[in-house]
Amino acid sequence: MSMNLPAFSLKRPVTTLMIIVSLVVLGLVSLSRLSLDMFPDISFPHLWIRIPYPSSSPEEVERLITMPVEEALGTINNLKTLRSTSSSDGANVSIEFKWKANIDEAMLEIREALDKVRGELPDGVENIYVYRFQSTDRPIVRCNVSMAAGREQLYDLVDKVVKPRLERIKGVANVELRGLASKEIRVDLNDNLVKAFRVNPYLLARSLRTGNFDLSVGKIFFGGKRFTVRTLGELSNHLEVMRLPVKGQNVRVGDFSSVTYDFPEEKDFQHVDNERAVSLRIFKSSRANIIDVSRRVNEVFDELRNDPKLSGLRILVYYDQSREIVNSLRNLRQAGIIGALLAIGVIFFFLRKLRSTLIIAISIPTSVITTFLLMYFLGVSMNIISITGLALASGMLVDNAVVVLESIYSQRQKGMNSYEAALKGSERVYVAITAATLTTIIVFVPLIFLSTSRFGLFMKDFGLTISTALVASLFVALTLIPLLSERLFRSPPKERTRFVLFLERNYTRVISWTLNHRAVSVAMTVVLLLFSIYLAKGIKREYFPQVPDRTAYYRLEVPNGYPFEKLKSLINDYEKRLVAEKDRLEIDNVSIFSSFSAR
Repeated sequence: MSMNLPAFSLKRPVTTLMIIVSLVVLGLVSLSRLSLDMFPDISFPHLWIRIPYPSSSPEEVERLITMPVEEALGTINNLKTLRSTSSSDGANVSIEFKWKANIDEAMLEIREALDKVRGELPDGVENIYVYRFQSTDRPIVRCNVSMAAGREQLYDLVDKVVKPRLERIKGVANVELRGLASKEIRVDLNDNLVKAFRVNPYLLARSLRTGNFDLSVGKIFFGGKRFTVRTLGELSNHLEVMRLPVKGQNVRVGDFSSVTYDFPEEKDFQHVDNERAVSLRIFKSSRANIIDVSRRVNEVFDELRNDPKLSGLRILVYYDQSREIVNSLRNLRQAGIIGALLAIGVIFFFLRKLRSTLIIAISIPTSVITTFLLMYFLGVSMNIISITGLALASGMLVDNAVVVLESIYSQRQKGMNSYEAALKGSERVYVAITAATLTTIIVFVPLIFLSTSRFGLFMKDFGLTISTALVASLFVALTLIPLLSERLFRSPPKERTRFVLFLERNYTRVISWTLNHRAVSVAMTVVLLLFSIYLAKGIKREYFPQVPDRTAYYRLEVPNGYPFEKLKSLINDYEKRLVAEKDRLEIDNVSIFSSFSAR
């Protein structure tokens, strides 16, 4: 005769206890190694290609860039849809793949296809950008760096001090700088002098490109040694651009143009409380821990703020993913703990037995910790979705334990000793709770395989967490509960409380009335079902629930052709009014971003 789990746990108590302890220890170790993320690591089957080509027309971009690129991309494997838009600034191509496609391999195929067609694109196409979206690609920290200083001083401070300090942090993969362009060499032609010297602007542009090079011209052998010869022709400053010859050695660029090294024409600006600002986006490496990286980043920020050489520097962190993760996980953890405590309280209220409640109280954390072990091996991270599933499952974890415990206690009341009661009681419900648990798991299993939508990908961790938690609770109910019951239920059982007897009598009456009035019972059930369906139609539907936020966003749109200086003056006026009312309106800071590039 085969031995089931309850019989094994009672006949091998030491082995069973060692297995439970091992699972708890491994679960705690797994908990320390589970990665913390805001959302599950998801890679959607979409890629985007951006090909800048400014100062053109949509028709020209479509003919010279979009159509050749579409033809080259049309042969990629697992391609589902291909969409493109052409504008005066360049081409944008959106590629959607089938869900079974490997996005890493798809990116390699796309780059190979673009390399093949690169020679057919216009000379003005300098860069081709390929983007993909992963939930872990979001910046972990966003901040504004402001200072009551000039444009050049602020840029030098951020580019040469702040950004290098952040890039040296262990776990930081990239630091993006936005809101302030770097200096560039600008060549302004004088029309009259260009005509007088008979300079072709096209040939001038080609001379500037070909005159700025640094390449190898070969090797020479001298004295039994080999030397590499390179021509150093890179232009290092704007003065060398002025001296660059255009027509022979007589005409140089500075003879008919004005060459300057300065910031480009201002098309956007950022302010924080009336001070010029620059925004930074900090990304972590793929295997780095968000909490640790964010902590190091904030430590560097504190050092910069306290540096006496950087007096007046202001760093405003308006987004820190680690704070959201920690706060969300803390709230969900508290909800799970409160739910477990309430479940234990309800059990004690009905059973009125301290030992029975203690057995249930031990089974809940044991099941949860065992779930961490299963999550680790299944590759599920600690994120909002998985913790939500675990918090929801905390109420289900006691179901199997309560059924087994009540069955054992009822056998004990019939006069059996503690060993026989634990064995017979658990064997009576062994098949029933196993079938019930599997039935519940089947409800959540489809969430694991819902991979044809963004919502389905997010809910995969939810289904995995609940399913593993239910499996862990079933194992604990069939092993630990009989073992503890056999050890703790050795004293004579007490009579049931009056409240429990009252519930049993009234429940029996309700069941009896339902069976004797089947037609009325079915009719009431149908009416309740139809009324529920009617009410369900009025429930508001949305992708994410609306949550209160202490951040207010305002968008100002102006007509096409609106002067930039006038726009800047208008926004500055609004900003000054808000800053002046900070105390009255309970405003922490006012951040302004204005973009004029699309006008």
